[in-house]
Amino acid sequence: MTKNKTTARAAAARLLAARQYSIAGMTRKLTERGFDEDEINAVIEDFIELGYLDDLRFARSIVKHYGDKETKRIRFELYKRGIDRETGTEALEEFWESMGDGDCEQL
Repeated sequence: MTKNKTTARAAAARLLAARQYSIAGMTRKLTERGFDEDEINAVIEDFIELGYLDDLRFARSIVKHYGDKETKRIRFELYKRGIDRETGTEALEEFWESMGDGDCEQL
């Protein structure tokens, strides 16, 4: 069943009203709701341009939430939410720098 972009956009907006999503997470949710790939891609592109979807911002929030855990655990949480290694590393480095830990060897 094909739905239209406006409906996909509304569904994405409702999802984001409840919590943040990574690009991969939003894509998965919209796919589960039956939207086709073209509709999903159009909404994702629009939401990235508008700043509603931002993987680095999402990664920062995950790192902050799991900041008291081992780096390995944080990386796993980022991975399972669809955050690539480079973005995850950037978020981790920023977190450790903000905590005053200049030694990021554990990354």
